[in-house]
Amino acid sequence: MSLVQLLDKKVVSVLRILLANPKEQYHIQKLSILSGVPLSSCFRIINKLTKIGVLKIVKIGKFKTYILNPEKISEMKLWL
Repeated sequence: MSLVQLLDKKVVSVLRILLANPKEQYHIQKLSILSGVPLSSCFRIINKLTKIGVLKIVKIGKFKTYILNPEKISEMKLWL
């Protein structure tokens, strides 16, 4: 059994999008569309990943974008 099987499929989908372009900033709506995860689920996933330090918030005006924390990229690759 791999670690991916222990993680929620929606979380894995979001993480795979983020890891495909780790330096890109994503708006939550774009992440939702690219990952195929409903917006409300994506919102909860993003909040959890931000709280544990996997993601960083970048504020642009009144909008928030999210980017992978460079210190966590190698750890995330091990998960997936």
